[in-house]
Amino acid sequence: MPLSAIVMQHSLLIQLDKHPQERDLIGKLILAYGELEFMLLDMVRATLGENHDEDPNTTVTAVRILYRLRSEANRLSVADAIIRPKMAAHDLLKPYCEAFQAIFACKNIRNRYAHGQFVSIKGHLRIGDLDAVAKTTGPEVQINFQLLTLEHLKKEFEYFAYAEHTLIHATNQLRLKTGQKLPLGAVIPKPQKIPAPKLGNRPKVRSPQGKKKA
Repeated sequence: MPLSAIVMQHSLLIQLDKHPQERDLIGKLILAYGELEFMLLDMVRATLGENHDEDPNTTVTAVRILYRLRSEANRLSVADAIIRPKMAAHDLLKPYCEAFQAIFACKNIRNRYAHGQFVSIKGHLRIGDLDAVAKTTGPEVQINFQLLTLEHLKKEFEYFAYAEHTLIHATNQLRLKTGQKLPLGAVIPKPQKIPAPKLGNRPKVRSPQGKKKA
């Protein structure tokens, strides 16, 4: 085996391999966000055509609208511009806003892990937010690695499940109001609202004057 392959095999996830439960949940969170985007795609599809089962073009158009865009933020922004007027017209802004806020929070959670750096220090897993550091302009930066606990990751995964429920519920309500066929064949009850988990303290970085700021 080439030396480079040996090095990669033993070092690629060395920090996370010391925390297998946390590593697996982080992986699930990153993958689960894609499922939430698919729920959002279904909402766009419901917005575009009341008879989507008879008109497959609504699915094709929805996919092209969302996935020709790069970045999660752009997809959320464009989807919101399409969906919000339709929801407002049918008096569904409240369930829609709850769903949108939930997936937006999940986007931030997902990005924290997808764009972060992990280190294991004295048996504890920590994460550094590289997005925050990248936005600075000073000559020096300082990554502040925050403690990341298994308990917090479980709360985030629970919130992802809540976000999925809100998205399905809001889409279900839109289809009811517009006379569309319900894909699941039933009315989806409104989920009990839960607060979004905090992302934690933003890493402190050095300003151009040398002082630290959040």
